[in-house]
Amino acid sequence: LAILLALRLVRMSLTPLALIARHAEKIGEGDDVGDLKIPRRDEVGALAESVNAMAAKLADARRSENRKLERAQRMSDAALDSLYDPVVVTDARQRILFLNRAAENLFGAIPEGVRPPIGEKIEENRIRRAIDDAVARDTLTAAEDDTSLATIAGRTYRIRATPMRSEEHDKLLGSVLVLEDVTHLKVLDRLKTEFIGVASHELRTPVTSL
Repeated sequence: LAILLALRLVRMSLTPLALIARHAEKIGEGDDVGDLKIPRRDEVGALAESVNAMAAKLADARRSENRKLERAQRMSDAALDSLYDPVVVTDARQRILFLNRAAENLFGAIPEGVRPPIGEKIEENRIRRAIDDAVARDTLTAAEDDTSLATIAGRTYRIRATPMRSEEHDKLLGSVLVLEDVTHLKVLDRLKTEFIGVASHELRTPVTSL
């Protein structure tokens, strides 16, 4: 009888402790498990109340961090949307994650939650090649010569693609493509060339006379 009574007492003590341990593990994994129901007034009950209080504080902290992340995400999206130059963000599988307003005006908007391959929205080979170099070869594409220029909808853009990596695990996440509008620079270059041509033609006769 003494042994049976001892086993019963041990089981009565260990069962709520095991419940508390499993509850704490789920809380640590981020699960929303609610309050732990152990209606006891001894030390085990006090421990259960402490675990419930800790879970409530962690839930409040998670909600606060989620609100901060959502606010930062909205500010980041708003900042990208306000940029004059088109911006395209892709993942490591070269699927489009984000287009700012200028890029949507060029390539068209994508439905929310849809990640189309880059080839479905962008037909310019130089842009696709730059994204491929940034993602597949993990290299920066920012050439200053004419090989990095693309003409879309009557305007000239300089292609700049950058790999996007995770700071914590140094893992390739995708790429960020920026199309710098250099149409005015090309116009100035054309005007400069025309001016030099006209000036050299007009000065040829007086220089020959001299």
